[in-house]
Amino acid sequence: MNPKNAHGVSDWTSYETLFAQLLKALEAEEKRSRIEMTTCNRRCIVCAVAFLVSTVLTWTPVSHVLARPFRIAKPPDKGRNFGCATCHVDPNGGGKRNPFGRDYEKLGLAAGDKYVESLGKLDSDGDGFTNDEEFTAGTHPGDAESKPSGHSGNK
Repeated sequence: MNPKNAHGVSDWTSYETLFAQLLKALEAEEKRSRIEMTTCNRRCIVCAVAFLVSTVLTWTPVSHVLARPFRIAKPPDKGRNFGCATCHVDPNGGGKRNPFGRDYEKLGLAAGDKYVESLGKLDSDGDGFTNDEEFTAGTHPGDAESKPSGHSGNK
C-alpha cells in the first residue's frame, strides 16, 4: 500500500525526492571536499619544497660560495705548486680550508682579496716556517708535514 500525504502525493515519492536531494547534496559535498583536499595537498607540497630548498641553501657551506678559480693567482706561487689545495683541503677547491686557507680568509679576503705581508709572516700550518718561507721553498704553507729542506724553521 502506498500512503498519501496531505497533498495527495505518495509518501514514498516524498521519500524518494528527499533521498535524491540528499544524494545530490552528498555528491556536491564530496566534490567540494576533493577540491579542498587537492588544494591542501598542493599547498603542503609547495611548503615542503620551499622548506627543503631553504634548508639546503641555508646549510650550504659559505666556502662553496667564496671559492673561485681566480684566487689561484693570489698567493706568491700563483697556484703553480698546489692549485686550489693551496687554501683548500680538497685539491679541486671549495669546501673545508686548510690552515693557510683559513688565514687567507681572515687576512687576505679582509684586505680586499689579496696576499698581504701579514699573511706572509704567519706560520699558518705551525711547522716552524713562515708562509713566505714555504712559498719561496716550494713547500705547502697549509700542511705541517711539508717543510723546506735544510732549514730548522723559526721554532
